Formats: sequence, structure tokens, C-alpha cells
Amino acid sequence: MTDTLARIADIVDNMHREADRLRRTNRHDAAQYVTGYADNLTTILEKSQP
Repeated sequence: MTDTLARIADIVDNMHREADRLRRTNRHDAAQYVTGYADNLTTILEKSQP
């Protein structure tokens, strides 16, 4: 399970980087969408920690 959580954390980091890239290219709506999903995954990660 720890490997899975680490992989999800890596995905969240990648999603935040992608959102930053989208903001730099003036695609704010897409960035907000990606950030929302990343935040949801972060919440799941926090709740699954022992």
C-alpha cells in the first residue's frame, strides 16, 4: 500500500507542475481543473495515512 501512496503522491506533484505550466500559457481554466483533481487526490492521501 505504501508504494501505491508514493505513486499517487508523485502523480499529484506532476499534476501541480502541469497546472503551473498551463498557467504560464494562459490556460487558467485548464490549470484550475487540474489543480482541483490534484487537491482531491491530496485529500485522499491525507485520509489514508495511518
